[in-house]
Amino acid sequence: MDLLNLKENIKLIVRIIGYEQNHVIHQPRYELIYMRLTIIAVFVRIFYYMIEEQKNINTLIYPETLYEIFVVLLRIAFASDSLSFEAHELLSQIRAKGVTDMGVFNKSCEFRSREIAHFDLYSSNPEKYTELAGIEGDFANGLEFPYELDTIELAREILSVCVNHDEADNLYYNMNQETQT
Repeated sequence: MDLLNLKENIKLIVRIIGYEQNHVIHQPRYELIYMRLTIIAVFVRIFYYMIEEQKNINTLIYPETLYEIFVVLLRIAFASDSLSFEAHELLSQIRAKGVTDMGVFNKSCEFRSREIAHFDLYSSNPEKYTELAGIEGDFANGLEFPYELDTIELAREILSVCVNHDEADNLYYNMNQETQT
């Protein structure tokens, strides 16, 4: 692939990810939010495949694209784990009470996760409510459960090519400073 074409493709991929993230941020309860998260996941995977053999990404990108890469990938890589944990606890408590006919955070995402997992709500399994909370908690909804785990890992891998370990630690510390005090 021609280097100029590769630079343009990476720039476009990063901009598409940013565009989709803006929609997720501005409409976190949208019923088709999981589609936007899927688009983001696909483009992160493509981006990863484009740069996976590189030791230093700076030869593959325009200098101004590096900032955009940081913004979009840091949103993914350092999505709030504490909110996800608390949301999963709340979801588990509600589902343990047998409340399954309504959505807790995003009804369409929760019902979609059941469809994808082929979850039988009417089975006689006594652990089905705990299992249901786990299935719904593993499905990204853009806010409480921001991204799928493999997307987060790929974003972190790409960031490791962009920055060294110390720079990554400093970025993480600065982004999560309010939760550590």
